[in-house]
Amino acid sequence: MPFVSRVPLCDALIAAEAAVRANVHATPWAGELDVDDDLGGILESVYGAVRTHDQSWSHASLDSFHRPDRALADAHRLAAAAFGVDRTYFVSTGASAANVIASTAALARGGRVMLDPTAHQSLHFAVERDAGEVDLMATVDGRVDFDAAVDRLSDAVARGRPPDLVIVAASSYDGRRVDCASVLLSLAAAAAPHTRFLLDDAWCAIHTFAPQTRGPGPSAGVAALRAHGLGNPVLIVHSAHKTMVAMRQAAYLHLSVGNEPDLAARVSQSVFVHHTTSPSWPILASLDLARELAVRRGAQTVGRALDRAADLRRRIDAETSFHTVALDPGEHYEADPLRVHIAPPIGLDAEQCRRGLWNDTGVHLSRVAAGRLVAATTIGVGEAAVDALVDGLQRAGRGARGRTGPAPTTFTSAAAFVVAYPPGVPIATPFDQESTVREVGAPAGAEVFEIDPF
Repeated sequence: MPFVSRVPLCDALIAAEAAVRANVHATPWAGELDVDDDLGGILESVYGAVRTHDQSWSHASLDSFHRPDRALADAHRLAAAAFGVDRTYFVSTGASAANVIASTAALARGGRVMLDPTAHQSLHFAVERDAGEVDLMATVDGRVDFDAAVDRLSDAVARGRPPDLVIVAASSYDGRRVDCASVLLSLAAAAAPHTRFLLDDAWCAIHTFAPQTRGPGPSAGVAALRAHGLGNPVLIVHSAHKTMVAMRQAAYLHLSVGNEPDLAARVSQSVFVHHTTSPSWPILASLDLARELAVRRGAQTVGRALDRAADLRRRIDAETSFHTVALDPGEHYEADPLRVHIAPPIGLDAEQCRRGLWNDTGVHLSRVAAGRLVAATTIGVGEAAVDALVDGLQRAGRGARGRTGPAPTTFTSAAAFVVAYPPGVPIATPFDQESTVREVGAPAGAEVFEIDPF
């Protein structure tokens, strides 16, 4: 039996495009252009049909972005049901903006925050701007010591100074996933009833839709709180384009209101303040489509990606001089099976191999972590990509012998954020200053930025 379309925003966008005779408003590039042939060719080659869809629409022709009551509102409700939350908001300006929207809504100016130091830079910057007091969670080998965080939460409550907001990086590019159900239960049990939680799960949105990968995710954490009668509100951010069939800059912001039903209005106000008033309707519609595809075929497509990852590990170990390494996620974390860590043979530098893969074979890997190449076998990675990576590794490493990673960089002030991008996680912040001089080692292949607080 064929599926009935459940993509209301996509359907409405298509209907608006079919109905319009003329759009006498903004977005000229969707209209009739007078351009030179070479530039017209670039427009067509790079953007194609996107130009037709990327028009400016209003409430009368499609829906209101900031006060939706038709197609976008329906799409929001379907997404909330799919992710097991009370409300979902579509964001067309990326997960960084979604993080700012969420943190601003959850934290009153001058409030107290307990912050995961491995959280994305956007959250550090937002906290530095809005918080009156910041307590950094302790880490061990780059991973949060959640047992210590629970103790500190209990102590803060006993002292009458509980945090208003607790921020946790629920997933990382390298493949560490927080066991949200157990961690969130422990933190919430120790926290004050009014403490809100923000989980940045940028890297694992699609994982929600498959039984093999659903367990550690934020949706399971929300369900656990509800099952135990804990009413702390939870905000969740997913960078949809990283793992789902969505356009770049497409992000979901989810809300479980818990004992604060009025928090939804505050989130809507934060969206109004921090989101562009000219959203990209194709990006928003891609979030609608991504949700429907995930609901219909998420388990199947994630299962196929898991098979690809297993095949990639087997072939690397059998057919190349490289070898795969199992990630040790640490206590209260689980390893993402869709991340493959690849160790180079002795004498080869991983970063030089990564650059060689692109320069010599056209294979792009974004990250090196702990001296290993990191491959993300998303639901879009097929057999051809696996073949290309294995072939590239067979030829990689020429000229890389004897090379080493970059030396640590010395910064003369402890008052700045030092951010390595990728992945966009601060390696030093004003919150942890202990001296006026710090020596910081950047991840291989990353650019380092020193950002003064605003």
